[in-house]
Amino acid sequence: MADLKLNDNQARPGSHTAAAINGLLQAGMQHFRQFIKSFEKDGRMPDRVDEAQTHSFLMAHFSLARMWSKLVTTAVPEALANLEKTKTEYKFLIDYFDNNHVTSCFQEEIEICRQMHDLLPVKINAIMHGAKL
Repeated sequence: MADLKLNDNQARPGSHTAAAINGLLQAGMQHFRQFIKSFEKDGRMPDRVDEAQTHSFLMAHFSLARMWSKLVTTAVPEALANLEKTKTEYKFLIDYFDNNHVTSCFQEEIEICRQMHDLLPVKINAIMHGAKL
């Protein structure tokens, strides 16, 4: 839904539309965080989740990474914080893929995560030096 609203507003969305987009994204993010938290054991995230749940677990992290990057803001510090959270999610995924040798059905996702993790510092640096949000 947020993607549809973002696509409808090719230019910078107005404050009402931005609030609607951010509301949808934040609601989705909250559900993904709750889902991910359900994997905790004794208040700690395991190094590896059950193989039957790996796909759902990793896709929740992948979706969170995308959602953090789509939040609409005009405040540079907030935009930078959101991109850092995006980068953190991609780094988590890369580490999970590498440490648990997950490759079978995630080849595309692994490559996307690696590319995004490498490209995000460039975007962060550009914003820090005055690029438009």
